Amino acid sequence: MLVSSAVVNAKTTDPVIQYNRLGLLVARILRAIMSKGCFCWLSRFIIQVQSIIRPKHWVYWHVVTPQVFLGAIPLHNWNHSSLITGEGASAILSINEPHEFESQCCARPMVEEDWKLRSVHFLNISSPDLEPVPVAKLAEAVNYVAIQIEKEFRNVYIHCTGGRGRSVSVAACVLMKQEKMSCEQAVSCIQKLRPQAMISPQQVATIREWALKYLGR
Repeated sequence: MLVSSAVVNAKTTDPVIQYNRLGLLVARILRAIMSKGCFCWLSRFIIQVQSIIRPKHWVYWHVVTPQVFLGAIPLHNWNHSSLITGEGASAILSINEPHEFESQCCARPMVEEDWKLRSVHFLNISSPDLEPVPVAKLAEAVNYVAIQIEKEFRNVYIHCTGGRGRSVSVAACVLMKQEKMSCEQAVSCIQKLRPQAMISPQQVATIREWALKYLGR
């Protein structure tokens, strides 16, 4: 797990959000021709393989701030629960649909019951892969993170399946609220910290809608 100075640097630069349009196009085509279960399996398989063969580039999770972690879905069979809690996370915010918690070959995702056994608070906000997280759900997610950090004194691990799109959207909103960043600063900060992040223009547009409604900017 890596800690970066990207948050500090983002406030002093005029960043430009980068879009992996080819990667997004390929992902959308695959999702259109595959069942949800098969697409989810493929996404997990790519993440697992990349984390093995390119461990420095494809880190499973990152520290965004001392209280906020951002990453892929934790796997029971990879001992992620012990590793994540060992790093100080004691609350989990999942941005996943129900089928994404189903066990598949070489991957058994951590579910709410697993976290409860470890006294870790858990919230899942359902939102489809590759799609923008609705504004109301972004607001719910940001509010949950704020409560866990400010009132419950818990550090929060935010994840979707790959830690590349939906959870990036939430983490960007958290940075905008907590660190007073612009949308460009927050998203670019996460992209520098987590190179595999693959946020879409539509997801960024929804982040801007959330900011206008809830931050007034």
